[in-house]
Amino acid sequence: DAELRIGGVFVRCFNMKPNSPLPDRGAFLEALLAFVAAAAESAPTAAGNRFSSDRDAACKVAAVFEAACNVLESQPELGTRPTMLAPARLTVLAQALHPANPRRVYAGAVALLQQLAVNDDATVSAALEAAAPELVPWLLMCFTVLRHDGGGGGGAG
Repeated sequence: DAELRIGGVFVRCFNMKPNSPLPDRGAFLEALLAFVAAAAESAPTAAGNRFSSDRDAACKVAAVFEAACNVLESQPELGTRPTMLAPARLTVLAQALHPANPRRVYAGAVALLQQLAVNDDATVSAALEAAAPELVPWLLMCFTVLRHDGGGGGGAG
């Protein structure tokens, strides 16, 4: 398969060197999250999950979540952008948390939510609080699945 390239950046290479200079980290973050949303919409919905259980597709989504976390770690203020905190964007993260998804997909979503949550900003807090009714049940299911299977995850991969 071809190397995953989003927003003109090779995702795997970026994850290996996340401090590499980028022309516009904000635009890259937006492109990453658009990829995740597109992956959610194009995936089969068997067993209620919104992401493909295909190993290659799951690896790509997980790499994109990792890259998004890397961007937010280096520039936490990007997490306060209205587009980052839009209800539709948080809904996609909630869908990614479904434990029927491949483990690497929901683990990536948990990591991204954690990266957002450490941002001590009122806008972020308000957006996450508003999304809590949708996010919290899925988070609890993920943690329950991880606890019961010894950390191996509910889905493939």
